[in-house]
Amino acid sequence: MNASAALSGIARPRDKPVKGWTMQKPIWAMIALLFASGCASVAVNESALCAGLEQPATDHAAALAEDGGPRSVMTGARLIRMLDAGCGLPE
Repeated sequence: MNASAALSGIARPRDKPVKGWTMQKPIWAMIALLFASGCASVAVNESALCAGLEQPATDHAAALAEDGGPRSVMTGARLIRMLDAGCGLPE
């Protein structure tokens, strides 16, 4: 680095490009970390889950009391899907 570049804080570019994985290693490491963090388990707030399922459970109970037929099948399927999603169970 020459004196004027050192004083101005600007480094002179290298004459030759750096060979190898100098910059690629951190990039690949970051990509791997992003994939790994996307697969990490997420904590479920149980009180929020219960509050969110309160109305569907009430609707299902009312449908069962009313007809025990097609309406209760639809509300039951919705309730089960929501429970499965909240508990991390496969569909």
